[in-house]
Amino acid sequence: MKKLNLIASLMMLAAAFVWVACTSDDSFERASEEEVVDINIESEIAAYFSDAMDMGQALDAQGRQTGGANMRIAAEDMDDARLNCAKITWDLDNSDSFSPVGSIWIDFGDGCDDGQGNVRKGKIEIEYKGGEFKLEDDDMGFEIYSNIIFHDYEVNGLKVEGRNEQTMIFEEGQVDILSELIGGKVTWPDGKFVTRDADQVVSLVISNNQDFNTTVLGQASGLTKEGEPYTLLITEGLQLNRKCAQQGILYPTSGLTTLTVGDREYLINYGNGQCNHEITITTNGQTKVHTLK
Repeated sequence: MKKLNLIASLMMLAAAFVWVACTSDDSFERASEEEVVDINIESEIAAYFSDAMDMGQALDAQGRQTGGANMRIAAEDMDDARLNCAKITWDLDNSDSFSPVGSIWIDFGDGCDDGQGNVRKGKIEIEYKGGEFKLEDDDMGFEIYSNIIFHDYEVNGLKVEGRNEQTMIFEEGQVDILSELIGGKVTWPDGKFVTRDADQVVSLVISNNQDFNTTVLGQASGLTKEGEPYTLLITEGLQLNRKCAQQGILYPTSGLTTLTVGDREYLINYGNGQCNHEITITTNGQTKVHTLK
């Protein structure tokens, strides 16, 4: 299976997922097969939805900077490698430029190579449902309501389904997105699938269309390929750096999560801000430092 650009090994199948010790202390052992499977499950499918959301954020941010409040931008002006082979259609009603209604379509057709070795097919729709001004404690803000919807969307043969309902709250230099993933599902060619539902707050600090950092808080839950329930709780905000993502790394650069699969619990530390693949796992009183390949 080819690795997806920007999310690299988060999306590798568990059987092919390799953990390599990244410390000189030989007392750290490789994660067991059970640990590899457990931890990869949530990260693997989270990456598919993060990838789609990130493309939507890139389109939104660049559209607003280049096209103004109505977000219109020529498709050829996009600089995101993932969109190299996609047809971008802006079908928005801009009669109220601050409250667009309609959809932006990312159409990969019957299958195309994005230039990074990944074959994508189908469509992602970013549906805008209007917005309104909000006044709270004499502070004026603006909210836009949108959905990310998958239409027969696949990446390297894996089908991605679900609906991501979003409320985008704009306040001076920052965007907070209240994100609810409903009916998330990733299906492998053999018919096995993993489900995911999530409630998260995604905060973006934007300096320009190519440079915005993201902090994610919230929780997720679902079923593994074997039908076992899992839950994820973000206990310290996950930091995602777009410059890292453009290098093919969509791992958080810092933050803490607690992953529970069945009766097994893992504390995952994503580091101290470095743009790399390293995480620290603590389970059953043992801490293991590994590099995700």
